[in-house]
Amino acid sequence: MMRLALGAAAGVLVGGCVIAGVEAVGHAVFGDRTGAPGSQTPEELPFGVLLSVLAAWSLGVLAGSVVALRVSHQAAAAWTVTAVLFGAAAYTMVTVQHPLWFVLASVGFVFAAVLGAQRWLAPPATA
Repeated sequence: MMRLALGAAAGVLVGGCVIAGVEAVGHAVFGDRTGAPGSQTPEELPFGVLLSVLAAWSLGVLAGSVVALRVSHQAAAAWTVTAVLFGAAAYTMVTVQHPLWFVLASVGFVFAAVLGAQRWLAPPATA
């Protein structure tokens, strides 16, 4: 149980750091058109910024799930990381209007990331 909790906590921490880093790079590279932070809705932001946020959420869940699985050796830790990180993303999508394509893509990419982490770290099948 302790490994599960430690794995989930470490995964959330790593995933959050990856999300922050990738989003920071995306905003630095693509920026917004006005230069004032928070001055535009997500629908008004350049397409590259939205893609970088989508990549950040997916890579954050992937990295966090990998760490959680490595520490705990239990899929429940990876799903806990996904629930926490995607919960934060869902809160953002509910409080700030996002384009429909972005919402649908984020659900798909985030769940593909956790499933990919589990498959990647699964023990090899024996014949």
